[in-house]
Amino acid sequence: MSAVFAEALRLAGTTGAAGQGGITAIEEPVTEAGEGNMVRVRIPVICIASRFIVVTSVDDGLLQGLRLDACDGAEWRPPRYVDVDRFSERDILLGNG
Repeated sequence: MSAVFAEALRLAGTTGAAGQGGITAIEEPVTEAGEGNMVRVRIPVICIASRFIVVTSVDDGLLQGLRLDACDGAEWRPPRYVDVDRFSERDILLGNG
């Protein structure tokens, strides 16, 4: 991982956590075996205003994936600044169907 990427990742994580009041605890990581040498690591993070899980996939010591998930059972909610009445949902078909 390049130093530039690592610094950008650290800054993004710090900024995101600060928006949730800051990190108060990082719980014990949980690992799951995947296909081949792939290992998925789930790291629960607790902030003042919310909780989330950092999910990483590692293969032979190299980072293959990284995402943030809501904690189990949590529903996505729009941010407070969003006026949900200004949006509507509809199904669309992409491609030739």
